[in-house]
Amino acid sequence: MSLQNQVALVTGAGNMKGIGKGIACALAEAGADIVINYVINPQEAEQVANIIRGLGRRALLVQADISHPEQVRQMFENVDTHFGRLDILVNNAGVCVWEPFLDISKPAFDHAVNINIKGTYDCARHAARMMVKKRIRGRIINIASGHARRPMALMGVYAATKAAIDQMSQSMAFELARYGITVNQLWPGFVDTNINDPKPELATDEGRKKLLATIPVGQPATIEELGAAAVYLAGKHGAVVTGDFIKIDGGQHIRCI
Repeated sequence: MSLQNQVALVTGAGNMKGIGKGIACALAEAGADIVINYVINPQEAEQVANIIRGLGRRALLVQADISHPEQVRQMFENVDTHFGRLDILVNNAGVCVWEPFLDISKPAFDHAVNINIKGTYDCARHAARMMVKKRIRGRIINIASGHARRPMALMGVYAATKAAIDQMSQSMAFELARYGITVNQLWPGFVDTNINDPKPELATDEGRKKLLATIPVGQPATIEELGAAAVYLAGKHGAVVTGDFIKIDGGQHIRCI
């Protein structure tokens, strides 16, 4: 197991259908102990924790809304108290907004920015500070999106936040390389998770067929495939990969190009 004796924090991992769950379980299968961050529904987060414990790994549940700096600070203090180290951070927590540019509300705009940009930045900074202090050659993996560079109607704010994550990640990678910390991104395409339930295209069977037709391989990515990519970036074979991203989108991005 390539991640034996390592500790990974995955934000937004308390959803049984979510990307965070897929990544958390994959990292656990590779040998890591897991910190599961969630905001609501502790019962479902406990289900994820039980899967990880069933794999023979330790699991710690930490409730924190990453849009609140004090809750983020407390979360990392809990990680330090419980495990005494952090080797891997996966910034998975995020929200999606489908609203027209002319109509988007300030609360919706602020919510997306506070979680996707500020929350991601805050978690990465706390993780990096812990890694530097403890001389850990850690890994930070930020979940962005092909929408960071692929425009789409109704997704202007979401795309802007993911573009910000893209640029932040590259800057972080450059600055943290001297400490042996890598920073990379995963760019999912369409993944059939709860976050996509409000997606207009999925309201009808015909709309779903049209959406799947935009994927050259003809099927969405799975949370397990996202997990496998995270294990690669976190493991020994990803040690010299930094400032980069892996698209897991069935070819959606190249189709647009």
